[in-house]
Amino acid sequence: MLSIELPAVMENLQVFQEAVIREAELTGFSSKGVFSLQLVLEEVFMNIVNHAYADSESGPVSVAVESAPGEMRIRIEDHGAPFNLLEADKPDTTLDMEDRAIGGMGIMLIRQMAKELSYLREDEKNIVHITMVDS
Repeated sequence: MLSIELPAVMENLQVFQEAVIREAELTGFSSKGVFSLQLVLEEVFMNIVNHAYADSESGPVSVAVESAPGEMRIRIEDHGAPFNLLEADKPDTTLDMEDRAIGGMGIMLIRQMAKELSYLREDEKNIVHITMVDS
């Protein structure tokens, strides 16, 4: 089991991704599965940096990973402002790019790539559970 806690700053995105990706590779994830995992992690981390701590000083983000061959269960926590990514508006992809509202594409990507996705607000923390399977 992997467990890591880092300050939620952009400079830590690569450290965060590399630790989880190393775990995925150890469980036999294919390069396509690793790429999907990397995209999902980047989107979640960026949302935490840009939204959870947007109105305050940066705080911690922690990740815990349990893995089995072809599957990873990831728990990501932050102490930032409440944000349930499952309740975020879905972008209107029928509109031309210049007519679309800014944002939402990353969350749409997470929803599409994750096998399972859940959110919980508990003890002043945002907790996101993501299950990824190798594709």
